[in-house]
Order: sequence, then C-alpha cells, then structure tokens
Amino acid sequence: QVMIALDDSASMSSAECVQMSLEAVAVICGALSKLEIGRLGVCGFGSETSLIVPFNEPFTAVSGARIVRHFSFQDTGTDIIRLLELTRSHFCSHGLPAVQHAR
Repeated sequence: QVMIALDDSASMSSAECVQMSLEAVAVICGALSKLEIGRLGVCGFGSETSLIVPFNEPFTAVSGARIVRHFSFQDTGTDIIRLLELTRSHFCSHGLPAVQHAR
C-alpha cells in the first residue's frame, strides 16, 4: 500500500509549483499503477486532510481528473499531525497493522 500526499497550502501556489506538483502526482500514480505495486491512495493536506483516491479504488483517468479538481493551493494552514492521523487510520482500516514502537 502506498499513500501519496500533496500539500494544498498557499505556499505551493506559484504557477511552476502547481503545474509541477500535479504532473508529478500523475506520473508517479501512473507508474506505480503500471508496476502493480498494490493499493495506491492519494490525499491532500493543508489545515484539513482529504482522502481523494482511496486504496480500494483503482487509479484511472477519472481519479486523475478528481485530483486536479480537488487542489486549489489556497489553504492557509498545514496540519501535518492531521495528515499523519488520517493516513495511519486509513492504513489500519485497509489491513496494514499499526506500527509498534520498539522498546
């Protein structure tokens, strides 16, 4: 299982950054799908975290279009803790056991 997370905050809003970020996600998702790496998910984060492509959905042109529509790169915050909580929860609910800390 692979989760790709893309920052949707205003700090990413320069024209070059927006274009490059969306192209990179498209290329990476396409390549990972062709390699059949397993389940692939995509989420966006800023002050909130949104699951855009869940693990149980194959990556298609429709998924790619949804990713492009989702991102505005205008969010005023970046909450990494919320991102980590959502992704951990999503991994756990799709069969990946929680990581145990070594003692």
